[in-house]
Amino acid sequence: MTGYKWLKRFEIEGQEGLKDKSRAPLIQSAATNPHIENQIVALRLQYPTWGPKKVRAFLERNYPKIIWPSTTTIGDIFDKHGLTVARKYRRRVPPSTPLAHCLEPNDVWCMDFKGYFMTALGEKCDPFTLTDACSRFLLRCVKLELNRTEQVWGILDAAFREYGLPLYLGVIMGLRSQLAHLVGFQKYL
Repeated sequence: MTGYKWLKRFEIEGQEGLKDKSRAPLIQSAATNPHIENQIVALRLQYPTWGPKKVRAFLERNYPKIIWPSTTTIGDIFDKHGLTVARKYRRRVPPSTPLAHCLEPNDVWCMDFKGYFMTALGEKCDPFTLTDACSRFLLRCVKLELNRTEQVWGILDAAFREYGLPLYLGVIMGLRSQLAHLVGFQKYL
């Protein structure tokens, strides 16, 4: 049967009939009706900020007897008619590594006053945290009565006794100026 097909093509089309032809259907039975497509385009031109979801919802609400294409197909129709603007993709910035020198636990500890907030009971809570920069392990999280740097020394002393001394002690700038006047902190800052 195949040989007859090739002979017939050669008789009708000559040498061109022997080339491979596309197997795609000549007519797409599931293609969107041009009338419906024109309605979708007209609505998009009337409301240029509406996306495919909103256009489809509007059409279904106002013309419930018509079977409207899916939101994806409506988006494809917008693209086909040049009614969409391609998004600008943000350039991905690699994550910064400010503590890259911190290679193992106990290299760098970070301490910080997190800032106060009011509890459900109406009490002021001002947490102080001490974390290991490498493992992100929370060494201490203490609620201080006041944002007083004098209380920090006792917390650090207890942490030093439990975990040993770190190589470096990272301090937030505002806290650094508060701690610098205390006796004994100059050797750590």
